[in-house]
Amino acid sequence: MLILRYRLSTFFVLVAIIAAGCWWYTHIRPKRLAAASLRQLDLLQQQRQTGRIAWGVEMRRLVKTGPNALPVFIRSLDATPADDRLNLRTIPFALRCLDDPRAVPALIRAIPRCFGSDGSDMGYTIGDAELAEFLAQKHGDAEGMTLGYGRPVNEVFRALKHLTGQTFDHMELALVSKRDCDTERQTELKQALYENSALRWAEWWEANWNDFTNDRQFASVSLPVRTKEGTDQEVPLVDEHVTRASKADFQGSILEPVCAISGQMCFLDLDTHRRAILPDRFGHLVEPVAELPAEVFAWASREGFDLYGAVAPTSAGQCFVVRALETRIYELETPRAQKTMTLGFVMQHGRITNDLVAHWDRKTNQTQLESTGEFIFITKENTVGQISLGVEVDSIIQPAGRVPSDLNLQTSGQCLGRRIGLSYLVPSQ
Repeated sequence: MLILRYRLSTFFVLVAIIAAGCWWYTHIRPKRLAAASLRQLDLLQQQRQTGRIAWGVEMRRLVKTGPNALPVFIRSLDATPADDRLNLRTIPFALRCLDDPRAVPALIRAIPRCFGSDGSDMGYTIGDAELAEFLAQKHGDAEGMTLGYGRPVNEVFRALKHLTGQTFDHMELALVSKRDCDTERQTELKQALYENSALRWAEWWEANWNDFTNDRQFASVSLPVRTKEGTDQEVPLVDEHVTRASKADFQGSILEPVCAISGQMCFLDLDTHRRAILPDRFGHLVEPVAELPAEVFAWASREGFDLYGAVAPTSAGQCFVVRALETRIYELETPRAQKTMTLGFVMQHGRITNDLVAHWDRKTNQTQLESTGEFIFITKENTVGQISLGVEVDSIIQPAGRVPSDLNLQTSGQCLGRRIGLSYLVPSQ
């Protein structure tokens, strides 16, 4: 009997040891490996090794740790500050590869930190075909050696789309970034866009989480409390001493006419460079508008948009035009070379336009819809800048022959509409 008890005790001890080992191997080991990989990736990124073979090998090792390492991914993403622009790309990149919907709340919490100053989206040729193919397939990139590695706004939102099938306002925020010439008010408005996006995502997730996971601990996003409502701040007074001495930030953008089939950009917020198309609820507007219907105007005004695309009749048919929404527009009548005139001078001597941003010809005393021109704008938020009105884009097929180097003068593009360039005025030194 004693021998039997001894053998049974030994058996149960061995089973317990094996079970503990299996539990450690499946639950603890992945977390330790993931933490080690994240530290190594951070080191490689500091050494400017991002996108090289060593970085790719470590990323593959991180992704292979599997779903049991998810808590490490989440803690690391939550701990990543807004100024760590590389890890705000890398961790969402890995979460997209990991393909676990429980990552959604952490990705939503990361949305406000996507606002920042970045370079561009990057594509890396890893240098190892097998490694590149593995990461590209996990990440959802096209087949080949090029691996997409986007800015935080793109990695976070694309991961959310991959895990939930939802897009919401990704494309509206894709070009909203921090710039050296931004005023304090512009920064507040831009940050508020990202925070409002996170709130919208959180409300949706908390109503639909059980369609993606049965783990209740991931039901709540638990967004941090907002300390400042950017859109509620007092609008600063316009500075009449700002000059035209600013960098041309956006050139060659195409503003499409507002209609239900507009697919790129038909509304533009000059304060933040947020762009949008017509919401689905106005889908009955099939034909391009000449002016906004009252209900669309009210929506666009509440959303803070300053410009929209439209059409206007001409003797030859119709022309793509740009119209302003509650934004003051002055046409410049002095040479473009004069870069030091102040806003006060423009307000005193420039031609005030109506909502139609178009050149007025003094000789014929008529508006010339097809002409290019230079205009100064002052938004409701008192953001000041310059619009370079370009040509109509009337073809998606590039014409034969030489293409103008000035993007605002190119008559073909990815969609039809009107070319515009934007720059922002800064105080004179």
